[in-house]
Amino acid sequence: MNDSILIPTDGAETTDAAIEHGLRLAAKTGATVYALYVIDMPQLGVANADEGLSGLVDLLEEEGKAATAAVAERARGYDVQVTEAMEAGVPFREILDYADDHDVSLISMGTGKHGRLESYVVGSTARKVSRLSECPVLTVRTTDERRRRSTRTSSFR
Repeated sequence: MNDSILIPTDGAETTDAAIEHGLRLAAKTGATVYALYVIDMPQLGVANADEGLSGLVDLLEEEGKAATAAVAERARGYDVQVTEAMEAGVPFREILDYADDHDVSLISMGTGKHGRLESYVVGSTARKVSRLSECPVLTVRTTDERRRRSTRTSSFR
């Protein structure tokens, strides 16, 4: 069914349910899993980078390592191998490029919590990936109830 599943993560709780769904699918289908963290360089204004900004980038790289390592740690419970990766750039573009470069058959990603105005002006990364991806995209919205359930052991396994 799915040869490989890409799970983009930013380490936030809004990605927890999508990580869980992606790992469950991988366990059932034998798919390879890629955990991807994208450093949002345009958001940082890297074009005008100075010494202070390089420290921020280092901090974000550490955050990215922790986020992808958390996916790999959770994957051990499903006996699923995970390849951890980090890219820098525009998040939706980096996710799409990574999926294309690695011939990903499914992307499992969470949807963030944005207000209407922010979502309209900035746009949702998940929405852009869903519209532009050549492979299916599973988007999972995190609600307070889903967040509570994901911390308990699931009988879905």
